[in-house]
Amino acid sequence: MSMKQFRFYALLLFVLTVTSSCKKVPVLDWITPNLSFKIDGAAKEVKGSKNALAIYVKELNIMHISGIVSEDEQINLTIGNFHGVGEYTIEGEDLLGLYTSTDLPQSLIGTEGKVKITEFVNEKTIKGEFQFKGELFIIHIGTDNTDPDSGPAETKTISDGKFQLNVTIGKPEDIESGDVDIEID
Repeated sequence: MSMKQFRFYALLLFVLTVTSSCKKVPVLDWITPNLSFKIDGAAKEVKGSKNALAIYVKELNIMHISGIVSEDEQINLTIGNFHGVGEYTIEGEDLLGLYTSTDLPQSLIGTEGKVKITEFVNEKTIKGEFQFKGELFIIHIGTDNTDPDSGPAETKTISDGKFQLNVTIGKPEDIESGDVDIEID
């Protein structure tokens, strides 16, 4: 999978997480999910089982982890070439980290960092840690995001990230059609 395809699917998963509807995908063997992190030292915690989730698209080897901190604040981690327990890096082009908040003028996209998966049990639960540094910039879907006159980007650090989540199995056709919703049993 090329980096361009990976970024496309990562962005598509992000959009689906935010705007999902229609098809119900059951989640089995439910655990109490948790996801927490710090942004520039300020602690953030995702609360509620519907606000922290992991979607695994096995056919594409993509794991998408999403946490909604509040209605205007969200973090997303998309791992390409996902193979279970191990370490995935932004520099290795296996990881896309994204943080959005109305407190920031733009989205934070990871430029360096990693996710370490410590447990992946029967494709039903996932546990791990993450951290990344990112630059703020506006996401323009379908256009060139570069601006040669923009100057240096502001950076932020996501640290002490931890998660333990239930895994929902997604299908490529659900992602491509935008027809995904999570149903909690």
